Amino acid sequence: MAVKIRLTILSAKNLWKKDFFKYPDPLVRVAVDGSGQESTTACVKGSLDPQWNEYFDFYIRTGDSISLTVYNQRKLTKKSRCDINESMRSAFLGCVLLDPQRIAEAQNQGCQKFDLVKGADNPEADGVRGCLLISIETRGQPPQQQQQQPAQDNFGHRQQSRRSSHRHHRQHRHEASAASAVAGTADPLSSSENQQRRHQSYLSRCQLHLSVQSDAPDEWQQCQTPQGQVYFLNRSTGLTTWQDPRVSTVVDSAALGPLPEGWEERRTATGKPYFVNHAARTSQFADPRLLQRQQKSPQVKKQQQQQPRDLVQKMRVLREAIKALQPDQGHCRLEISRGDILEDSYRQVMRLRPKDLRRRLLVKFRGEEGLDYGGVAREWFYLLSQQMLNPAYGLFQYARDDVYLLQINPDSGVNSDHLTYFHFVGRIMGLALFHHHYLDGGFTLPLYKQLLGRPVSLPDLESVDPMLYNSLCWILNNDITGVLEHTFSVEHQSFGAMEVHELIPGGKSVPVTQDNKREYVQLYVRWRCLQGIEAQLLALQRGFHELLPPDRLPALRDFDERELELMLNGLGRIDVDDWRSNTRLKRCRHDDAVVRWFWEAVESFSPEQRARLLQFVTGSSRLPLQGFSALRGSVGGSEARLFTLQLVRDLDTRSLPVAHTCFNRLDLPVYESAAQLRAKLLQAVEETCGFNVE
Repeated sequence: MAVKIRLTILSAKNLWKKDFFKYPDPLVRVAVDGSGQESTTACVKGSLDPQWNEYFDFYIRTGDSISLTVYNQRKLTKKSRCDINESMRSAFLGCVLLDPQRIAEAQNQGCQKFDLVKGADNPEADGVRGCLLISIETRGQPPQQQQQQPAQDNFGHRQQSRRSSHRHHRQHRHEASAASAVAGTADPLSSSENQQRRHQSYLSRCQLHLSVQSDAPDEWQQCQTPQGQVYFLNRSTGLTTWQDPRVSTVVDSAALGPLPEGWEERRTATGKPYFVNHAARTSQFADPRLLQRQQKSPQVKKQQQQQPRDLVQKMRVLREAIKALQPDQGHCRLEISRGDILEDSYRQVMRLRPKDLRRRLLVKFRGEEGLDYGGVAREWFYLLSQQMLNPAYGLFQYARDDVYLLQINPDSGVNSDHLTYFHFVGRIMGLALFHHHYLDGGFTLPLYKQLLGRPVSLPDLESVDPMLYNSLCWILNNDITGVLEHTFSVEHQSFGAMEVHELIPGGKSVPVTQDNKREYVQLYVRWRCLQGIEAQLLALQRGFHELLPPDRLPALRDFDERELELMLNGLGRIDVDDWRSNTRLKRCRHDDAVVRWFWEAVESFSPEQRARLLQFVTGSSRLPLQGFSALRGSVGGSEARLFTLQLVRDLDTRSLPVAHTCFNRLDLPVYESAAQLRAKLLQAVEETCGFNVE
């Protein structure tokens, strides 16, 4: 007797990347062996961890087995140079074979993980790894007429199931398009803007889901689509839904009160209610009052207060939002002269539009043959930041003599073009953050705070001017009656001359008293952090926001000034133990003499020499927040590429080490002694520059 089952293909994890430069486009073919029942999932473009969340209904009899095969669709479409069998073999990424016993064990058990294997049809397949997540649910026995003609009726059932699915999809799409069409009658938008605003709405809802994740029922799992949309999977039934199971939908609309300002409730042609946000010019089916109610509940607020600030998770959300801003086609090509890196970069970056700068970045140094797979761009940011942040150019100055943190120079106006250069610096900062690179140099925390559009306060002065901070704290904490004779004015030097700045109109004649001292401290702090730099700060913010517009990247508001500093500058301290434990060895072993001599040399280096060595191999002297374990490889992709040592035995021992910055790899000849290795390494780090192609 045949039994109807529902097979849900959820996702795959950690597939093998066979092509060096491209990720696979995986799909899954499902077949019930011997019955002629087959189905294929949709193709997920460019992913090693694809998510399908598709289900298929099959009829299986006692003794039937099921095979699930993962293919790379890009390989399946290439039939010009090989026959179909060879194409199938080259596209093969692994399979899962479910015999009757494994099917019985997996039924009604929720999500199950099965490792991918080579299979009998591809015994010589290479590069098979990863797993497949599926669920199998029993749906009951078929009707009597389907048992009499299983093959024909099974086919008819699949066709009917697909037609009903398409019909439901068309209806849902019709309702959504109707909602968008009605919402756009007041002020129509282009399709790209509507798509971006819908994506922002999904991301904002994602933050709400994350804040109440601990209350999710045991049978529900929160998931995300590749576009960042949040949905929920019922592990017991294998069904998915957009509706958050923690947010009740059976609520009296009168009890919710009126809609927020700017919102309107409407209905589609089928009578389904939806909500229009006239301020943002978007529409949605979720009731905004439910979302506000969920956010304002004391339980959610308590969970948000107790939830730790996970910087890595926030960076992941921000990168997903940035990825949505990046155009799918085209490149941002820069050809820079090493000898004139500041002016040449200024001319080329300022002539491009912001949307052109968001394209995939490709940097080339004029006269060099190096191809940019991430390493050339990292070195460009490293060298450019050293030039444009140099206080000798007058744009920035050190905040203190004992701490090399930069702040805007209030006297930068000696250069008539200083505002356009601050605009350029803002673009470079946004460009580095957008393409996941780091700058070599740091600013004061108040400057990062102002870059985020947040007001400065007295505690921000502690890292900039400790003496002034202590003095102002003393004024606030003590009675100053008869002790101080200050007025609402400040004296400061400009080009060697003493000038007086009034904190309020006529401030030179207004004394500071016990009653108005708090106002005096607030005005003094604002003047200290913004004295003469308002125009420069606005130009810097304009350039930064051109690459990272706040209205299209709401996730950027979740970061504070210290987190922004880490994202822009990375980690400057190099931990040798972390370096050693996250190093990949190629063609050598840990106990090889050259490997031991290399680490002895690194331990003997000064911090500056270690930074120079890291910059020589990776293109940057800065590290990601997670340290050496998160070093990036080609074009700054999300896939980590560890620092690699490779022993090249056919290189002459008189040769210098060779660095491959795009792959974070250092090639070492088989040197004859530790002293020779250390000398050659220092010579390569301190006396070489430029890129070439092997």
